[in-house]
Amino acid sequence: MKTRLLSKKQMQGLLSMKEVVELCARTFEDEARGGVDCPAKVPTHLQGPEGQPAGTVSVMPAFVGWQNAAGCKFIGGNTGRRSRGLPYIYASQLMIDPATGDLAGVMDAEYLTQMRTGAQTGAALRFMKGEGASLRVGLFGCGSQGYTQIQALAAVARITELRLYDIYRPAAEKMAGEVAGLVQGPVLVCDEPSQAADADLIALVTLSLTPVLKKEWVRPGTLIFALGTYQEVESELILAADKVIVDHIGQTMERGCLKTVVEEGRFGPEKVYATVSQLALGQKPLGDLSAQILLCVMIGTGMLDIAVGQEYLKRAKEKGVGALFDFLEEE
Repeated sequence: MKTRLLSKKQMQGLLSMKEVVELCARTFEDEARGGVDCPAKVPTHLQGPEGQPAGTVSVMPAFVGWQNAAGCKFIGGNTGRRSRGLPYIYASQLMIDPATGDLAGVMDAEYLTQMRTGAQTGAALRFMKGEGASLRVGLFGCGSQGYTQIQALAAVARITELRLYDIYRPAAEKMAGEVAGLVQGPVLVCDEPSQAADADLIALVTLSLTPVLKKEWVRPGTLIFALGTYQEVESELILAADKVIVDHIGQTMERGCLKTVVEEGRFGPEKVYATVSQLALGQKPLGDLSAQILLCVMIGTGMLDIAVGQEYLKRAKEKGVGALFDFLEEE
């Protein structure tokens, strides 16, 4: 069997954000029905030639039943890339045929991850609010993943105001121009993080090592999506949230927004109200959200990467995109 190889450039444009949101939504539903096998991501810490920390790489395997898809994503960050003018984050993904174990595809996963990270928020919002809700949105972090957050939110809701905050103001200013067409109202670049928190929905996609969202800034009726690798939300706000939703219970206890309060013994799996998959099938009703602060912690699961990757592979085959390579070919 020949393996299809796909670059980032070849993947761009094969799927719309609306389609990726739908793929994520169906996969959350499939997980709730028991059709998915998705272990927690496993990180490996890397060292340089002198034994110094050089970064990490995580493996994210999954099987997605509704697509009969399987594979594994490799994603990490490496300090050696910056000296070569490359992004710190890198990612690639392998797709296999579950029936035979044949390697069906190898693809760039940096772009795939950006699309999936936005789409998972869009899918979760749809489970919480339905389609077409009008929202004032605050975004912390105006990099590439911030852009796909706005794309995905605009695919399922009407953004009536967008507030942008980034520690590097030019990044927020640049994004303001890029997303203007997705917003039915003003796009504001904020000087202070508290200004961006004045919103109905707050999305955080930063690399901050310290919390950037404080309890005193958030009012009842706010949805918070914490998507970063580190703790972006103040501990007291986490503990004050009326409901905490996660994408993967085991994984979110070990990394991301909840890690610190778990290590301190102030939070544990028993305090998670529901997973996103349980919301997908209405297994855990949320009640009236207008009086609640809802915290949704989603740091990414392999099942969504595999679901999205499978569709990229299918579209690439249909359009004849990508190179074919036979790893088993005899010389």
